Amino acid sequence: MIKQKKLLITVGTTLFEKLISTLCTHQKELLNILSSRGFSTVTVQYGKGKPPEFDEEVLQHHQIEVNCYDYKDSLLEDIASSDLIISHAGAGTCLEVLNLQKPLIVVVNDSLMHNHQTELANQLASDGHCLSCTTDTLLSAISSLDQLKLIPFLPGKPELFVQCLDEYFGIAHPK
Repeated sequence: MIKQKKLLITVGTTLFEKLISTLCTHQKELLNILSSRGFSTVTVQYGKGKPPEFDEEVLQHHQIEVNCYDYKDSLLEDIASSDLIISHAGAGTCLEVLNLQKPLIVVVNDSLMHNHQTELANQLASDGHCLSCTTDTLLSAISSLDQLKLIPFLPGKPELFVQCLDEYFGIAHPK
Protein backbone atom coordinates (compact mmCIF):
# COMPACT_ATOMS: atom_id res chain seq x y z
CA MET A 1 0.00 0.00 0.00
CA ILE A 2 1.32 3.46 -0.93
CA LYS A 3 1.70 5.83 1.99
CA GLN A 4 -0.64 8.78 1.69
CA LYS A 5 1.31 11.98 2.15
CA LYS A 6 0.39 15.12 4.07
CA LEU A 7 1.14 18.72 3.11
CA LEU A 8 1.15 21.62 5.55
CA ILE A 9 0.87 25.16 4.22
CA THR A 10 1.42 27.91 6.77
CA VAL A 11 1.41 31.71 6.54
CA GLY A 12 2.39 32.37 10.15
CA THR A 13 0.82 35.04 12.32
CA THR A 14 0.57 37.76 9.70
CA LEU A 15 -1.49 38.31 6.60
CA PHE A 16 -0.30 36.53 3.45
CA GLU A 17 -3.29 36.85 1.16
CA LYS A 18 -1.14 36.44 -1.94
CA LEU A 19 -0.21 32.88 -0.99
CA ILE A 20 -3.77 31.93 -0.06
CA SER A 21 -5.07 33.52 -3.25
CA THR A 22 -2.53 31.57 -5.31
CA LEU A 23 -3.71 28.31 -3.73
CA CYS A 24 -7.33 29.07 -4.58
CA THR A 25 -6.79 30.52 -8.04
CA HIS A 26 -4.63 27.59 -9.15
CA GLN A 27 -6.30 24.86 -7.11
CA LYS A 28 -6.84 22.48 -10.05
CA GLU A 29 -3.18 22.62 -11.07
CA LEU A 30 -2.05 22.43 -7.45
CA LEU A 31 -4.22 19.40 -6.69
CA ASN A 32 -3.10 17.69 -9.92
CA ILE A 33 0.52 18.05 -8.85
CA LEU A 34 -0.17 16.94 -5.29
CA SER A 35 -2.30 13.91 -6.20
CA SER A 36 0.31 12.76 -8.74
CA ARG A 37 2.86 12.79 -5.89
CA GLY A 38 0.70 10.79 -3.48
CA PHE A 39 -0.66 13.58 -1.29
CA SER A 40 -4.05 12.90 0.24
CA THR A 41 -4.26 15.61 2.90
CA VAL A 42 -3.56 19.33 2.79
CA THR A 43 -3.67 21.43 5.95
CA VAL A 44 -3.71 25.20 5.53
CA GLN A 45 -2.94 27.59 8.39
CA TYR A 46 -4.17 30.88 6.96
CA GLY A 47 -3.49 33.40 9.75
CA LYS A 48 -5.24 36.77 9.81
CA GLY A 49 -6.73 36.47 6.34
CA LYS A 50 -9.81 34.79 4.98
CA PRO A 51 -9.88 30.99 4.86
CA PRO A 52 -9.13 29.52 1.45
CA GLU A 53 -12.07 28.30 -0.57
CA PHE A 54 -11.62 25.04 -2.43
CA ASP A 55 -14.09 23.55 -4.90
CA GLU A 56 -15.55 20.39 -3.35
CA GLU A 57 -15.89 18.67 -6.74
CA VAL A 58 -12.22 19.31 -7.50
CA LEU A 59 -11.22 17.96 -4.08
CA GLN A 60 -13.34 14.83 -4.53
CA HIS A 61 -11.99 14.27 -8.03
CA HIS A 62 -8.42 14.31 -6.70
CA GLN A 63 -9.36 12.49 -3.48
CA ILE A 64 -7.63 15.13 -1.39
CA GLU A 65 -8.89 16.27 2.00
CA VAL A 66 -8.28 19.92 2.93
CA ASN A 67 -8.33 21.17 6.52
CA CYS A 68 -8.01 24.86 7.36
CA TYR A 69 -7.51 26.87 10.52
CA ASP A 70 -6.36 30.36 11.43
CA TYR A 71 -4.05 29.76 14.41
CA LYS A 72 -2.83 27.13 16.86
CA ASP A 73 -0.61 27.55 19.89
CA SER A 74 2.01 25.41 18.16
CA LEU A 75 2.47 24.00 14.67
CA LEU A 76 4.99 21.36 15.80
CA GLU A 77 2.50 18.49 15.70
CA ASP A 78 1.32 19.46 12.20
CA ILE A 79 4.92 19.89 11.03
CA ALA A 80 5.98 16.54 12.50
CA SER A 81 3.12 14.68 10.83
CA SER A 82 3.61 16.32 7.41
CA ASP A 83 5.71 15.07 4.51
CA LEU A 84 6.17 18.53 2.99
CA ILE A 85 5.78 22.03 4.38
CA ILE A 86 5.14 25.14 2.33
CA SER A 87 5.71 28.15 4.53
CA HIS A 88 6.21 31.86 4.66
CA ALA A 89 9.87 32.63 5.31
CA GLY A 90 9.47 33.39 9.00
CA ALA A 91 12.57 32.42 10.97
CA GLY A 92 10.71 30.53 13.71
CA THR A 93 8.71 28.38 11.33
CA CYS A 94 11.68 27.69 9.05
CA LEU A 95 13.83 26.56 11.98
CA GLU A 96 11.08 24.36 13.43
CA VAL A 97 10.61 22.63 10.06
CA LEU A 98 14.33 22.23 9.36
CA ASN A 99 15.09 20.99 12.88
CA LEU A 100 12.57 18.20 12.25
CA GLN A 101 14.37 17.39 8.95
CA LYS A 102 11.24 18.01 6.86
CA PRO A 103 11.31 19.12 3.21
CA LEU A 104 10.52 22.82 3.05
CA ILE A 105 9.44 25.23 0.34
CA VAL A 106 9.59 28.83 1.53
CA VAL A 107 7.50 31.50 -0.13
CA VAL A 108 8.65 35.00 0.70
CA ASN A 109 5.89 37.34 1.81
CA ASP A 110 7.17 40.39 -0.06
CA SER A 111 4.38 42.59 1.28
CA LEU A 112 6.01 42.72 4.71
CA MET A 113 8.07 45.70 5.82
CA HIS A 114 11.37 45.95 3.95
CA ASN A 115 10.81 42.49 2.48
CA HIS A 116 12.82 41.12 5.43
CA GLN A 117 12.10 37.44 4.74
CA THR A 118 14.10 37.41 1.52
CA GLU A 119 17.53 37.26 3.17
CA LEU A 120 16.68 34.22 5.29
CA ALA A 121 14.95 32.42 2.42
CA ASN A 122 17.84 33.07 0.05
CA GLN A 123 20.45 31.90 2.57
CA LEU A 124 18.60 28.68 3.48
CA ALA A 125 18.04 27.93 -0.21
CA SER A 126 21.63 28.68 -1.21
CA ASP A 127 22.81 26.36 1.59
CA GLY A 128 20.58 23.67 0.06
CA HIS A 129 18.25 23.27 3.07
CA CYS A 130 15.05 24.29 1.30
CA LEU A 131 13.58 25.53 -1.93
CA SER A 132 12.70 29.22 -2.11
CA CYS A 133 10.11 30.61 -4.50
CA THR A 134 7.55 33.33 -5.04
CA THR A 135 3.81 32.89 -5.24
CA ASP A 136 4.21 33.08 -9.03
CA THR A 137 6.63 30.12 -9.11
CA LEU A 138 5.08 28.01 -6.34
CA LEU A 139 3.55 25.35 -8.61
CA SER A 140 6.79 24.80 -10.50
CA ALA A 141 8.66 24.64 -7.17
CA ILE A 142 6.36 21.87 -5.93
CA SER A 143 6.79 20.05 -9.25
CA SER A 144 10.59 20.23 -9.09
CA LEU A 145 10.97 19.22 -5.45
CA ASP A 146 11.35 15.52 -6.32
CA GLN A 147 14.44 16.35 -8.38
CA LEU A 148 16.21 18.17 -5.56
CA LYS A 149 18.44 16.65 -2.94
CA LEU A 150 18.01 18.87 0.10
CA ILE A 151 20.88 19.04 2.58
CA PRO A 152 19.85 18.24 6.16
CA PHE A 153 19.90 21.26 8.45
CA LEU A 154 22.18 20.86 11.44
CA PRO A 155 20.88 22.80 14.43
CA GLY A 156 23.17 25.34 16.05
CA LYS A 157 24.81 24.90 19.42
CA PRO A 158 23.57 27.78 21.58
CA GLU A 159 25.66 26.51 24.50
CA LEU A 160 28.80 27.59 22.59
CA PHE A 161 27.46 31.15 22.40
CA VAL A 162 26.66 31.12 26.12
CA GLN A 163 30.13 29.75 26.88
CA CYS A 164 31.71 32.52 24.78
CA LEU A 165 29.70 35.19 26.63
CA ASP A 166 30.61 33.66 29.99
CA GLU A 167 34.29 33.73 29.08
CA TYR A 168 34.06 37.30 27.82
CA PHE A 169 32.40 38.51 31.02
CA GLY A 170 34.63 36.36 33.26
CA ILE A 171 31.84 34.23 34.63
CA ALA A 172 33.27 31.04 36.10
CA HIS A 173 31.18 27.89 36.49
CA PRO A 174 31.82 25.32 39.23
CA LYS A 175 33.13 22.02 37.97
